[in-house]
Amino acid sequence: MSRSELKLEDGIARLTVRMQVVETEHLPAAARDLARYFRVDGQPPVASKCRIEDGDLVCQGTFFAGAPKIVESDLPDAVLPHHVHTMQAAGVAYTFTPQQTRRDLDGSPAPRALWIGLPVLAIFAVWWIRSLRSRRKIAGPG
Repeated sequence: MSRSELKLEDGIARLTVRMQVVETEHLPAAARDLARYFRVDGQPPVASKCRIEDGDLVCQGTFFAGAPKIVESDLPDAVLPHHVHTMQAAGVAYTFTPQQTRRDLDGSPAPRALWIGLPVLAIFAVWWIRSLRSRRKIAGPG
């Protein structure tokens, strides 16, 4: 598992990514710059640097982004097939997996909530219409 934190300072987004060194040993040396696996609003980092700290590989990436809206990451797919990455941004936790590589940070509702809510609403509407029809049949013509 890896983790990161995205902070916005004076129109510059700074991403700090941490992963245990043991989990990166299978990666070629050129692929160990973990910040390079992230894009903020479609842009890769303009600068990044890495260091070893307390058994973790810590990479910091700098992105020019006024107010980041979308973060994409290929890190989970690059590390292991079932790798999970968590990112903190403005007090909210986001999870990246090989299947979920993009996160919207603008506060818009997740599309999944919409697709779950619409069928529930449709089922309720059908039930309500049927109950109105059955009441009319029981009451008979006016």
